[in-house]
Parts: sequence; structure tokens; C-alpha cells
Amino acid sequence: MQKVTVTAVDCIGVDYIGELDGGSYHAAADMFKDDVDPSELLEPVHGDIELLIGDNQASIFPRTVKTRENLVLAETNFGFILHGSHETFFAANSHEPSVMLSELLNRKISAVLLQSTSSVAVSHAERPKGEVSTDKARSNGSVQQVAENGGQSVLSIKTSAETVFDRMCEVEDGPVCHRCDAVGINSEEERRVQTYKSCLTYDPERKIFVCMLQWKESFRTLSDNRPVALKRLNSLTRTMSRNKALKNWYVDEFEKLINDGYMTEVTAEEDAQWKSNGGIVYYICHFAHFNEHSSSTPLRIIFDASVPFKGKAINSLWEPPPNLIPPILTLLLRFQERKIPVAMDISKAYFTVRLETEESHLHRLLWNQLDKEEEVKTLQLLRNSWETTPAGGICSVAMLIIAEKFKDKYPQVYEFIKSNLYVDDGTTSVDDVSTALQLAKELNIVLSEASFIIKHFMIGGSDSDIDAHIKKCPDVPDNVQRTPEQERILEKGGIRSEEDISLENFDDAFPDTFSRRNYLQIIATTYDPTGLATPVTICLKHELGQIFRLKQEWDDPILDGNDDLPTTRSRCKEVIRSIYGLKEVRFVRCLTPETAVDKPTLVIFCDSSQTAYGCVAYYNWKLENGERASVLAMSKAKPWPQIPTLTIPRGELLGCLLGARIQQTIVKKSSFIFERVMLLTDSTIVLGQLRHEPYKYNMWTASRIGEIQTLTDIRD
Repeated sequence: MQKVTVTAVDCIGVDYIGELDGGSYHAAADMFKDDVDPSELLEPVHGDIELLIGDNQASIFPRTVKTRENLVLAETNFGFILHGSHETFFAANSHEPSVMLSELLNRKISAVLLQSTSSVAVSHAERPKGEVSTDKARSNGSVQQVAENGGQSVLSIKTSAETVFDRMCEVEDGPVCHRCDAVGINSEEERRVQTYKSCLTYDPERKIFVCMLQWKESFRTLSDNRPVALKRLNSLTRTMSRNKALKNWYVDEFEKLINDGYMTEVTAEEDAQWKSNGGIVYYICHFAHFNEHSSSTPLRIIFDASVPFKGKAINSLWEPPPNLIPPILTLLLRFQERKIPVAMDISKAYFTVRLETEESHLHRLLWNQLDKEEEVKTLQLLRNSWETTPAGGICSVAMLIIAEKFKDKYPQVYEFIKSNLYVDDGTTSVDDVSTALQLAKELNIVLSEASFIIKHFMIGGSDSDIDAHIKKCPDVPDNVQRTPEQERILEKGGIRSEEDISLENFDDAFPDTFSRRNYLQIIATTYDPTGLATPVTICLKHELGQIFRLKQEWDDPILDGNDDLPTTRSRCKEVIRSIYGLKEVRFVRCLTPETAVDKPTLVIFCDSSQTAYGCVAYYNWKLENGERASVLAMSKAKPWPQIPTLTIPRGELLGCLLGARIQQTIVKKSSFIFERVMLLTDSTIVLGQLRHEPYKYNMWTASRIGEIQTLTDIRD
């Protein structure tokens, strides 16, 4: 048997540096008076830890100069520091040693110097990778530079580090910026944002963005794939010849793109000249996508950049775009919060950004009017198209850049584009119609600076109220509309307004042979991100678990006649029937009552049973008459896991964990600032567990307690 050496290490996590009494610190520093000038010794700081520097940045770690007893004198790029432990270290304004880590460090606290995060970041960012300056004057120069850029005293002011957080995200292998993560963007996404910003050039005279795409692999490795594109065009021609109506529609749409200037023909002379100068060409295939349920767009032209040729497709060579799209749950939450809902749609947003000439030759297409007798023409796209990998990122970043340009003049527009834009669609809610009209006006002004055109800006609310405000506002944009009627929305979106199944014909429409696959298909079509239909959807999920306990194949029928089985066809039928009853249920969209005053209180109830566990969140408001009103915001529930060791207290803990996650989501994504956040549970066991350190429990319990303590304040 191989001999193994086991080493046990005690690890301590610290998120706060305690304050030391200045006299005791200098008394300890006297031990090194022969090794360093006291004026060169940096003063210790205290407060929250803003940034942890990983061991991959060891080049800027303190370098030990001298050790005496448990104290270490070390040199940094910014001066000398003293760290370690000593009996003379006392907390400020106290006659007792600091108690921050008293039990673990025998009532002795480490005199840790939290070095200026700003200084470290700037010093690292401004030097080439791997180069470390030991010149004291140069280090002090970096500190002074930060101070001149807004950090009044980089060793004492907490927010001084924020001035360089943006730059830190761009540093290769640099420290992680946790500010980005707070808004849903990690350091890698921020790097991609900066990369895509660098590939966009704004032309203020023409009011357009021109794009030179970013490549993670050189496009010169691509081969001329004209034979593949020609083969795909011939296949499309044969397919369309079977349906004359669809063929005419496809030809009209394609010709419209040419006439609108989104693509242009490449002559034989231009092609020869481009290739003679060493230019690279690549062809993008196109095909038709059918949507039989849409009355407005039954067929859409798709530009397919994923077709490989000699083992490579152009889509795989582009730098991945940043994900600037907010979660659907975030958009729905903000859409519900205030009285007046607004929504907008930008017309042909992707095509608004132009491509550089070199990029256009990598976006070539073949076209023959879908007639095999016609000569095949070579075209090239002049605009960003929506099917390529970087297309969505380019569109989003371009609008973000133009919003940042007018951030000071139109802050409301900047926040809308940054937080409420889903590629080319946006939605939110505001307090009144006048605010909505002002937002529409400012959005038109800002987006028009980059030639983005708003097709519709829809405002909800009373027609008379909207008309009254429009009359008072002489310069209302032409694209402002009232919210269309329901049938008009359904028609425009291409959604069938008739129901295949209703409560009236449910029994007749329910299939005679019902399997696990049929049941899962029904669950998959039930989309409820805010959890308003949780009482129904949790029953669906619970019954699915019972179906799996039958241990049948996917297409084996679920039968009746044996009540001892986990579930039967009749029980599944009754659970599914409840879905169609949701049509009669109505919720108030606005989460703010008419007479609400002050800030809301977020109240979250957490609970569990032996069937499911979950939580529900309410906005609790104070009204003008002194009473309080609660409005359902969202909920979340999960079926009870089929684990023998799962007890009721563990289920209660899982419910509290869901509540903590919901609280984190709402607080971070809501447009409201809450007066108070309350998480309520009836489990005294869980409350007792949350008041202790997680390490006292087993791994399963400790990990969940630790996450709850991280996401919430136990006092809530």
C-alpha cells in the first residue's frame, strides 16, 4: 500500500480588518527602527476588505525584510509594512486586545495592512505583464496618480478603488472585479464588452457605427467556399419551385434587402481586383425558415454562417459576444413594478451597423432569383446580419456606446438601454404618462444619433389619460402608440388566438393513450418565470415525479384501475385540467397600489411540506390612510426530492434557501429601494441553525446554511 502523508490546515476567512490603536502599533514598529526609517513605514488601515489578490499576482506580494518574534517587516511597491501578531496590539479605544479573531488567535490580532487596492491595480495595469518595479519613486508616482484622478487619500478612502475597477477588468490575468458581478456581468463578460467596443467606430457626420469584427482565429485560415454556397443555392431553388407563393415572397424579401442598400453586387472586375490584392472571400449560405402559425411572416430569410468548409465555419472563428441581455425575470419584474407599462421595438436594429469593406467580402452571398435559368450573381452584405455569432453583441454594444455618449444629458435613457433592453426590444414601467412620453422622446433623440429607428413605442394605461398628456406635449414622437388591443397583438406576433383545448372540450380532446412523454410535453409548454401559477405548476411537477416512480418506458401508456400505483391516468388528467382553468385567473400587473407612499417592504415567506417546498414574495406598502397593503410579486416552489434522508427540517432549510435566492434576485434587479427586507419561516430549527457557524454541521447542511448567510442578513 502506498504511504500517504495527510496534513491538516486551519483556514480562516476574514472580510473585515479591525482597527488598531496607533500607539501600540508604533511601539511594535520600534523593534525594527534599525532596519527601516519610521517615516517609510506605511500606516495600517481598517474596514471592509474590498479586493482579494490571488496568488497568481505573486509579483506584487510583500517581500520579507526582517523577522522578529511574531512580527514581520516587509517591503512592497508602495513602501514598508508591518504584519504578524504581537501582544501590544490593542483595538482602538479599548483596553482589551481586539476580539475580531480572539477565539482563534488567542486574543491576538494580526496587524494586517490592507494595501491600497487602487495603487496595486494601477501599478499592475500600467506595466507590461511580468514587469515589477522596485523603484520606490516610481511606486509613489503610481499612488500619486490615483490620488490626482479622484482618490483623495488612496490609503484611507474606501471608494478610491472604484476609480480603477473598470481598468482592472481589462488586465490579463489580473484580479477579479466583483463590481461587475454585482450587476450580472463578470470580468470575462466585461472584457468582451471592451473588446466589442474597440471593434466599433462611430461616424458622427453620417451618424452610423462601422464594425470591424473581432476574430479569435485569423480569418485568413478560411478557404473560398463558393462551391458549397452554390450547391446550397441550387437546393433552395429546387425546394422553392414546388411552392410558387413562397418563392415569390422569398424573392421579394431578398430584392428588398438589395434595394434598401443592405447588400450590393460584386462585379467580376471587383472580385478579381480584391483577390489580386490578397483579399480573402467567404460565402454565407441562406435558406428559408417556415413558420406556419405566423400570418405576418410565414417565411424568414436565414443567413447561415455555421456551414463548415474544410473543417471550418466562419461562425466558430469570431470572438464570442458579451451577454448584455438581462434575464426575462428581471424584465418582467420591472415591467410590473410601476403604474404605466411601456414597450418599444427597434426597426431592423441589426442592419443599422455597417461592416468594413474587408468584413463585407467575408459576408458574400450567391443569388439567382431562385430560377435555375438565371445567371448566378455574387452579392456582399454591407450591414451586420442577425444570424452570425457576433451580431447580437454588436447591436447591443453599439446602442450601449451611444447611450453612454449621452449619459449625463439623458440618464434615464442610459439606464433603460443598459438594464431594460432585450436586443432590439425594450420594456419597463414608469410612474405616470408624462414620464413615459418623456422617455419616448429622449430615446428617439439618442438612438437616432446612431441611425437606430424606433418602430413602435407603446404606452399602457387609460386612453383618456394618454390622450390628455399627448395634447399637452407638442413634440410627441410619431411612433408613440397606445397599447394595442389583444387581438391586434396576437395577430402581429403571429400567435394563434384560438385555443386547441378548453375546459369545455377538455374531456373529448384528452388522448386515450397517455404516456410519460405526453405529460412532459405539457409541462415543457408551461412557462411561468415569475411563479404566479405556482399552485398549479408545482402539482404538475409533483405528479411527474410520481410518473417516474412507475418505472415505465417513455411511450408506455399510463393506465387506470390500480390505486396502489404512484399515479394513474385519471389523476394526471385532473392535474392537467387545472392548467386550462388558469385562463380565468387574473393578477394585478402593477405592484404599486394607487395610494402607496414611502418605500415598500419586501416580505418573503418560506415553508415546506412532505410534498414540496418553496417561498412566496410580497411587496408590502404603507397607504395614505395609514393602512398597509401587500401585492404578490413572485414565488418559487420545487417538488420534494425522492431522498430517504430528507427530513422536514431539511425541507424547511431548502425552502429558506429558495427564499434567500429570491430575495437576492429581487433586491438586485428591482427598480425599488426597499425600506426593509423580511424573510419569515416557522421552523425554529432552521432559525437556530442560521445563528451558528456552518462548520458545526455536516457538509449538506453547512453548504446551504453558508449560502443563506452569504445572501441575507440573519437579522432580517
